[in-house]
Amino acid sequence: MKRVLSFALVLIIAMGLLSACGSDEAASSNSIGGDSTAANGIFSTADVQFVGSDGGSVYSIIRPEGSDSACSSYVFKQLKQKLNVSAKNSSDTEDGADKYEILVGYTNRPESAKAKDYLVQNVGGRVNDYIICTIGKKIVILGMSDDATMAACEQFAKDYIKADGIKGGIKVTVASTGDFENITVNNTSIGKFKFVRPHFNSSYLAQLEMEKLTDTILKATGFMLPIVEDDYVTEGDLEVNFGLTNRSGVTAIADYDKYEVKISGNKVYINGGTVHATTLAISEFSKLLTSKKTLTDADSFSGSYAKTIQSYDYATTWRPVFGDEFDGDEVDTSKWKVQPKTANGREGQNGKFSGMDPNAVFVREGMLTIAAHEDDKGYWGGEIVTEDTMNYKFGYIEFSCITPDGDGFWSLLWLTRGKVEPGYATPEIDVNECFGNAKITSSCAHSWPSAAAETEKGWLHEYKAQKLYCLDEKHFGEDFHTFGFLWDENEMKFTADGKVHFTYTNTTEQDIDSFVNDEMMVRIGMSMGRKNNSLLVENLTEYERYNTNKFIVDWVHLYQMDDPKYIFRLFS
Repeated sequence: MKRVLSFALVLIIAMGLLSACGSDEAASSNSIGGDSTAANGIFSTADVQFVGSDGGSVYSIIRPEGSDSACSSYVFKQLKQKLNVSAKNSSDTEDGADKYEILVGYTNRPESAKAKDYLVQNVGGRVNDYIICTIGKKIVILGMSDDATMAACEQFAKDYIKADGIKGGIKVTVASTGDFENITVNNTSIGKFKFVRPHFNSSYLAQLEMEKLTDTILKATGFMLPIVEDDYVTEGDLEVNFGLTNRSGVTAIADYDKYEVKISGNKVYINGGTVHATTLAISEFSKLLTSKKTLTDADSFSGSYAKTIQSYDYATTWRPVFGDEFDGDEVDTSKWKVQPKTANGREGQNGKFSGMDPNAVFVREGMLTIAAHEDDKGYWGGEIVTEDTMNYKFGYIEFSCITPDGDGFWSLLWLTRGKVEPGYATPEIDVNECFGNAKITSSCAHSWPSAAAETEKGWLHEYKAQKLYCLDEKHFGEDFHTFGFLWDENEMKFTADGKVHFTYTNTTEQDIDSFVNDEMMVRIGMSMGRKNNSLLVENLTEYERYNTNKFIVDWVHLYQMDDPKYIFRLFS
């Protein structure tokens, strides 16, 4: 993910580039012949020619698949402007063996890996370090960040794109300058570590705290540590693990109040009994790391969320004000109302109706389950609501669930006006809504159809929605995933597995006081066989009808800060 650098970092980069590019001092190296690495054959000293005998470009430009194309486009434009050649500009999906290529950024070519390894081992590998070099038939332009790669492209265009080419190959390195601190874990520089988070079922609050930690380390050391997902990176040494990753040595914490930071050799494990306890543990690790600067196994620690959070500024810290881990043997009626059985629900498919059955709702093994079923009269689901227990306005709500999978099932966590007034346009915020195909869920905001909704001014009637497809050709019914909704007077953000996937910004023209900024109640529900569901219930397989017919919720938490704009109202 492309990160926005802080103002202080931009100043550091600017100072480093000015000092490095303006002279040939220690920050910048152009030598090849005296370099032992070059003598070992990594770097090429062959002459570089950009224009072929036919007047076309000798080189193709290659960028990493899925990356921002700004850097490669810049090189393309400079070649066109200075040499009047149009180089092919493409991603690294095609085979590049034995081809003349300009590699911009960290491509999948082995030459990019060799250049980065040299940069890390010999220059330092800090955020604004970069290298321009020739390796075999490749010109490698590589920085330790997007900004550094662009700076390298600019120097390449200025110093090396020449009509008569370059004699003796290219090798220039630019190192970061600044008063950096040396932070180590068991005598290994923190810059060599990577942060590992769960690919799925990760919390957005933990993600925010990870990003704060990377910024803290970046400002102190000049190293930008990557945040990677456990399913995408092979387990190795030099990892800081956050939460329940798939790494060996990771253990679950049963006590909801407890958090733990365990340092073990070249691994660090940070975890808590809840997502907010894990988030707090990341913050506490950051404090220790930057204050002590040299950590060993002996610096491992654990603590109580309830006690530690008291030292934080509540005006800027997300804290849980409502939630449920769904322990016990039944729904906690001090938090939820279980919807009663409907005598005749909404119009259903096949001439039946679709209604609510409280017997479909139960708590078992620390999870809420809503199990859809049918009989001769109707299709039955269930729902729990906070209509009589709690309303809120603004904050962040997040929950972890397994989504039902099968045509005709309809599940969601959603928000509606706390006290519905007849004839008034009632807003509906769907944190995640699945119509039966668990490969796809959606987040949306709209108003209930009514005469008031037709006549009152308000964007919600327009129905704003965003579909989310499960990654890796999986579906949301295979395992737990987290979904969240961040809400304030300016915007709404919908999250999934720790990342924002949909944002809507409010404007004053949209009469937001009448719709968005009203107290809401929380609803968790599932229905079956609704007539307005385009997926037909008769297409259910026997396995789906009796096995994937369950909406399973592990936990739900609502977070707010200590600020008058946040409203949290409990009813007795």
